[in-house]
Parts: sequence; C-alpha cells; structure tokens
Amino acid sequence: MVCDNSKRCSMNRIQRMSGLLLILALLAACNIPASTTPSPAATQISPTAFHTNVAPAYDKTSQPAVTEAYRLKLRLTTTSDWTRVIFENATLAITDQNIIQGADAPELNIIEMPEIVIGKKALDQTKLVVEFEAYIPVMDEDAIRIGIGKGSLGFTQIEVYNFNQDQPVKIQTLNHSGVVSGGGDLNKKIFEIPTKSLADNGPRTLPIHSYPKTVLAFYYPWYGLADGASREPRVWKEYHPVRTPAVGYYDSHDSATVEKQIDEAKSSGIDGFIVSWWGINDFTDRALRNVILPAAGRKSFAITIYYEDYGQDRDQIATDFAYLINEYGPEPAFMKMDGHPVLFVYDSVATKFKREDWEFVFQSLADKGLHCFCIADGISSAFHLGDAQFSYLFDLFQGIHNYFPLGYSQEFLQQFYKSNSLKANAKDILFAGTASPGFDNSSWAPAFGKEKLTIGREDGQLYRQTWEAAVASAPAWMLITTFNEWPEGTEIEPSQEFGDQYLQITRELVDSWKK
Repeated sequence: MVCDNSKRCSMNRIQRMSGLLLILALLAACNIPASTTPSPAATQISPTAFHTNVAPAYDKTSQPAVTEAYRLKLRLTTTSDWTRVIFENATLAITDQNIIQGADAPELNIIEMPEIVIGKKALDQTKLVVEFEAYIPVMDEDAIRIGIGKGSLGFTQIEVYNFNQDQPVKIQTLNHSGVVSGGGDLNKKIFEIPTKSLADNGPRTLPIHSYPKTVLAFYYPWYGLADGASREPRVWKEYHPVRTPAVGYYDSHDSATVEKQIDEAKSSGIDGFIVSWWGINDFTDRALRNVILPAAGRKSFAITIYYEDYGQDRDQIATDFAYLINEYGPEPAFMKMDGHPVLFVYDSVATKFKREDWEFVFQSLADKGLHCFCIADGISSAFHLGDAQFSYLFDLFQGIHNYFPLGYSQEFLQQFYKSNSLKANAKDILFAGTASPGFDNSSWAPAFGKEKLTIGREDGQLYRQTWEAAVASAPAWMLITTFNEWPEGTEIEPSQEFGDQYLQITRELVDSWKK
C-alpha cells in the first residue's frame, strides 16, 4: 500500500489494537474462559559487532538472561473442546509445533503465548494430537508446576519428555478428565514434575551473543504543511491529534525540525530512529533521503527503516529491499550489523506472506550479492490452526520484535517477553523488547468509522511498567513506540500538554538499563 494518502497511513496503524483485546477475542472464539486472562534459513550473521560509523559511544553490552535451558517435548492429546496449559513457575518457550491428528477439527485454534491455548468449536470432541518442542530456563526449584485447564467434556493428556539429547525420553504423563472440584472457571488441575527429571543429560547451552545495548524509537516522517518545506499538507488536519507538539505542527521535510528531534532523542539516551517507510520516492522516502539521513550523519545518530504494509507481493518486497540496501546501505548513518543494513518489518507484512515468499525475497537479494539484518514484528499475533506456519519469523529473520506492547498486565507482558526472548535465544536470533507510554485515537477514530481506544498514560507509569517488563527479559535492544506517532497518541516527543516529561523519563530508564 503506497502511502500517498495520509488517511490510509494512519488507518493502517490503528490495526495495532490492544494485545488484551486480541487475546480476549481469540479466547472467546475458542470458547475458553477468560477469567484468568491477563488484564489491561537465514544467512548466518555474526551479531557481535555493531558496525556503523555512528555507533553509540558506549561499550555496555546485553547478554541473554538465559544461557542454559532444558529442552522438552510435549505430546498433547485432547478430546475436550478447549484446553489451556500453564507452566505456573517457569517460562515456557515453544520452538516447534506439529499437529499429528485432528488438524481438521472445526474452528480449531492453537495459540502460543507464555502458555498453550487450544480451542475448537463448542462441545466438539474431535481427537487432537499435537507435539511441541519447548525450552524452559534452568531453575533452582525442586519441581515444575503445570496447570491444565479444560472443558467439562472429554480428556486432556500431556506426555512430557526430556529432550536434552538427540532422542526424547518420556518422564511423566499428565491426565485430566471430567471436572475438578475447586478447579474454578478454568477447571484447572495442577501437576508437578521433578526438576531433576528435566535436568538429566542437560542442560543445553544456548548461543550467547554480546550486543551493544541500543535504544531505538519508531519515528514517523509523514507530516506536512502547505506552507512548510514539503508544500504538502498531511496528517495534522485530518487527524487533529489529542495533543500538540511543543513546537506546533511541523513539516517532516524541514531540516531544522529533524535536527531538533534528533537532538531531543539523543538527550534522552535514544541511539537511533526506526523510520516509517512507505515506498520508493514516497513522501516518507524523500524525507529519509533528503532530510533525515543527512541530519543523522551530521549528528552521529543511527537510522534504519520500518517497512510498512506497502509491499503487495514478494517481487515488490524484493525490489524495495534491494533499493533500500543499495540506496541507503552505504550511508554512514544507516544502521548495520556485521556490515549489513538493518531493516525492520512490520507485523502485517511479516505475517501476510508465507515462508516460501520470504525465502524468495532473501534468495533474490543473495543472488544479487545483497544482504540485510532483518528484524520482524509479529510475536503479538495469536496465530491459529498451527503456529508452525509462522515459524519462519524465527527461522528466516535475524531478529524479532513487538511493536505494540499495550493492553497487557505488567506481569503477563513480562512473561510474554521472557518467553519470546528465550525462544529467540534458542533460535540464535536477536530479541528486541518494546515499551510505550500509552495510546489515544479518540480525536479521529469515530470520523473514520473506527472504535475509540484510549490506554491511559498514568502520568508515566505505563511507560515505566512496559519498559521494566521488557528489560526483565534481557533484550538485546530496547525499542520505544513511539517518538512521534501523534494520531495514535504514543509519542514521547515534547508536547504542549506534557512538555518534555517523557524525554526525561526515557533518560532515566535508559541510564538505568545501560549502567
């Protein structure tokens, strides 16, 4: 989708709905009680060096919190219409999934969060057999507690295998049938597995990389004024954001404006911008080429791009990536990992295409002698009918991230991040955590036929909580949603309402993380 029309741009961005709302909707679709739902083959690239002429001036590095883990195999058999499997005292990271039987069960959904959620059509008792490969961190506790919740009909059985060596060894079978007294809405039954049985012949040592601790903020260069540098009015009048920039409405093609934004970002500890990009010679591309990269070069500030919901087919994506690598890769300010340009890819693009499409894209680049360090969004999407079809996010890309961390409780978000960080580490790719101060589209959503969504900032508390949840997962990089997405109210850029409060909070959070 070419971003020639600013309305189309922001209409796309509203698709980043609350993670909570998404989970609730999917649980409802699976007929699963939500009473305990949390509330509001890629080219091998060595990531040991951050090769850019404007590398941040610090030497602190981040390493994964989990360097050793137990590998498990779980064989789940169920005739119940829904099942939830919760590791009560351990982080679970599913790295592979295979439906052995029952893939044609009506309305089948298999959701991988920090827990396993399986749903079918209400009252359906089709037998389903699924095998999972998973990791849990090495832990001091004597036993792993596993909770199994299920519908009142049928049974759920889980065979647990130690998979630290090449062949799995069964260590325990967990059975749950009927209704458990005191099981609550989830009809949950608790089992314990001795940690020692999981530790035999283990643990497995996971890849360890030392990445420079880097903070990047999503940045939007789509603003224009009739009397501004671009001579093109864009976004401001259509959306009338709930807050106003401290400097008033500005033009993204104005060099002085961009230099001021870079200065503000650097003052808060941000190392670079992930610039929203909508196509070759689009408004955002011209801003990147003529204004942002030159300013970043003068300011020793890193720049990369966010490939938006623009590429309509794999040939277009391959063409765009080749353009980005050739046009901007040589720029000193453009971020590189081991000499390859860093590109971020938004969820609706990363998950819209199949494994073979992305294999085609990356092979097309390789055939031209081109390579990138590509980081995909998509881990917040609750995939259905076999998450395995989306495993390429961890198999083909060099990194993974989540754009929209809002709508979860802090506790759930922390587990969500820990699970995906462990999975990324097991897959030997980079994991980036994300924090955000809030969300508010109330000023324009009704006019565009959208529901209003407001997630309050709580005077900076939400920002701190999402940051702390992400940092607890030992991410390689930290991302901020966003520096200046004003229509959705996720900005930390100084405003007339908050002044530079959120830059100050950012400085505090970054200093604490990098120390």
